Amino acid sequence: ENYREALKAFQKCEKNLADTVSTEEYFKALLADNMAETYENLGQLKKTLENYNKSFKIKAKILGEIEPETIYCINNIGLTYFKLGQPDKAVDNYKKALDLFSKAYEGDHPDLALVYENLAQALYELAKDEESLEAYSKCLQIRKNLYGEDHPVNAFLYTKLGTQYNLVDKLDQALDAFQNSIRILKKQGIKDMDLAVAYKGLALVLEKS
Repeated sequence: ENYREALKAFQKCEKNLADTVSTEEYFKALLADNMAETYENLGQLKKTLENYNKSFKIKAKILGEIEPETIYCINNIGLTYFKLGQPDKAVDNYKKALDLFSKAYEGDHPDLALVYENLAQALYELAKDEESLEAYSKCLQIRKNLYGEDHPVNAFLYTKLGTQYNLVDKLDQALDAFQNSIRILKKQGIKDMDLAVAYKGLALVLEKS
């Protein structure tokens, strides 16, 4: 119910801004982002998409396309398409976001890793296993460069890689990935569902070996 009340307030704000001068455009973009998030919480993904597209158009106009805030809109559009069950359109937006982020940043950056991870998930849904593995591998390499080999976030990616290597019967790579995941989690003292999932993945690979 609070989301619906928040949405009403955002809509009133949007109405009051509708005829304001261009100096308020950036605020309109932020409002569209807020409305997109609220619509998402209400499960209205088409409205979410509509507002992210609105935000993108405004930000591209006033900030330019090669600007992280603008590029995040493209990533969010991709995420929304993915949630709408349209991974092909998600992939198109993720690839565009990656191209622009690579121009916006020099070298490795967390934003690049994030979009590579999103791209890998969408490619997986399209049964493009090799491309998905490549995207996960790029995400992992960037995060290793940024945070070090044994950061907990890498354990999750190793488990993802292990699962996909297993699916395409690359058992040696799968075994190595699950073992790395388990090693990192144990080193960091993490004993939760992530560790259990990694051990289960390892067991499945060993059964096939």
